[in-house]
Amino acid sequence: MDHKTAVEKLEAIEREVDVNGFQYQGVCVWPVVRRLLYPCFLRGKKAGKALTGSRRNIFLKGFDAITACLPKALRAQTIQRASLRLPESHLKRLRDQAGQHEVLFFCQSKEYQDVLDGQHYNRFSDPFIDFFSGKISIGKVELSDGISKQITPRKHDAIVLEPAWVTRTVKLKKNVEIQGWNELSQSFRNICPCSLEETVVVQYLEAVNRYKRLFFEVFSALRPKVVFLTCYYHPIGMGLIQACHALGVPTVDYQHGKQGKFHGMYTHWTAMPRQGYELLPDWFWAWGEESKDNIERHQPAGIARHRAVVGGNLWLSGWVQGKIHMDAGQERELEEMLAGRKAILVSLQPLDNPIPEFCLEAVSYTHLTLPTKRIV
Repeated sequence: MDHKTAVEKLEAIEREVDVNGFQYQGVCVWPVVRRLLYPCFLRGKKAGKALTGSRRNIFLKGFDAITACLPKALRAQTIQRASLRLPESHLKRLRDQAGQHEVLFFCQSKEYQDVLDGQHYNRFSDPFIDFFSGKISIGKVELSDGISKQITPRKHDAIVLEPAWVTRTVKLKKNVEIQGWNELSQSFRNICPCSLEETVVVQYLEAVNRYKRLFFEVFSALRPKVVFLTCYYHPIGMGLIQACHALGVPTVDYQHGKQGKFHGMYTHWTAMPRQGYELLPDWFWAWGEESKDNIERHQPAGIARHRAVVGGNLWLSGWVQGKIHMDAGQERELEEMLAGRKAILVSLQPLDNPIPEFCLEAVSYTHLTLPTKRIV
């Protein structure tokens, strides 16, 4: 199923039932259900393929390992209720930094894919910090994940959080965890058969809750005026957003890639309640007017939250203005790779088909020789 069809099916569910009437512990669950259904629709697979070992542990800890194939283990009638707590000494260090940063940018280790001038560079947060340098104080916050400490040296350091886990297993009460679940699940089965069980949704929500409690402590200590993040739709991001909502701190999702007309977590939110959702960011930072329009086009009239603002692509802007550049060694390597050849830049998305057939046909037809060293 393509993105257009998948998004239209989500839209059909919003027309058929009052998706905002279904709650878990007082919170509307539709953003999470939508998050879980969207990849199921795209891939045409039932949720439920088992995950084992480290992959299952990553899911239980709330990282973005939710795909069309959800853990079979989570379909049991028990869930993991866990707490993430920072040691008091760590909280004290955070309190000592209270108010030092007007803006905090939540980062993840996977975002450090670039090295400029010998330093690891985050193409989302770091251009933002560079652009506003001297105007506002901006800091970065990260969760320690076993990789973050290896990312050195960096252009801009971050506050690294190292919470401790306390986990307990509890038994679910049958059919009473999510208010109105049977009606909601029947609606999406009628539109597109999909095996998404209540237990899986509850497990996801529990992961969101544990990060909400963690970030409530963190931001209560640091007292930022606004918090940015990229790609908000995972348990950590939603927990962060919910904590900020409780504290009255605005959140902004910073555009991380192409924002097309059909994306289940950004476009076609046709049933937003007037007060908005606790699990969605207050604002979307868009690269341009087209991205902004794609986000807002299908929102109901009178919605004050979840709006988009055009801030531009500061990573691209930095390159155009010469403020970001490759080091001398990288430039030489690129020049050697392209020497004597015509360079054609092809921008590719999504990653499930990295080199489409038409690209390979074009290469063969025009007798171009691709660099054997790499494809950039």
